[in-house]
Amino acid sequence: MKTSILIATISIFLFACGDNLREQANKSKVLNVEKVDSAVADSLARVKAYEDSIYFAGPMVAIVTSKGTMKFKLYDKTPKHRDNFLELAAAGFYEGHKFHRVIKDFMIQGGDPNSKDNDPRDDGLGGPGYKIPAEFVPRLIHKRGALAAAREGDGINPKMESSGSQFYIVDGKKYDLNDPILSKFSLPKEERSIYHTIGGTPMLDRSYTVFGEILSGFDVLESIAGTKTKAHPLDPKSLSVPVKPITIIRVDIIGADTTQIIK
Repeated sequence: MKTSILIATISIFLFACGDNLREQANKSKVLNVEKVDSAVADSLARVKAYEDSIYFAGPMVAIVTSKGTMKFKLYDKTPKHRDNFLELAAAGFYEGHKFHRVIKDFMIQGGDPNSKDNDPRDDGLGGPGYKIPAEFVPRLIHKRGALAAAREGDGINPKMESSGSQFYIVDGKKYDLNDPILSKFSLPKEERSIYHTIGGTPMLDRSYTVFGEILSGFDVLESIAGTKTKAHPLDPKSLSVPVKPITIIRVDIIGADTTQIIK
């Protein structure tokens, strides 16, 4: 509550200050209206950055893989998924799992305990034995580097509940602003801009829970996404199984006492 009041106060101050500066600029031969407007715009941008830092806040984790390390932020806006991922990570659940499904320009998927063996036929079917209620939050979208929860299809999972452990990281691609995909989903201007400049998988928004985003290690993501793949034994048309296994060595929780996280 204090945060929202603070933001509102800063915003009101900036707008009032901006109007005062413009009035002075119109009366003065020294001040320049264009420079004043630029200063106000810069101040408003700082406020937005501050608001965003709160909206997208959360703890950090590092997924250490055989290809390198990726660092992520887990959103506080999706507390069920955040806490579940932290608990599994603290318990060492993900150690030895493989990225069992890799599709270039789409995503890389892991978190299935069935992937710890060398038989890919049941990969994608395992988990800890429970699901997590969906947490769809505005502005938490499938941009490149988004961390999201895998789930079963709508036919057997109408509530769109997430797998208890399986996750994917968006590789995605960039879209032209006039691309029919962006028009089809009636995306806000800001989101369209993100898919144009950063890329992602907009067709998954509001259907799968996004609960984090990559902070560093984009090169690792790209290396995994670009790995050579082969057909899945039960689906020959799906070239999604890495020829050379890519393993999750561990998931580290950054700056936290893991003994306080494990229930």
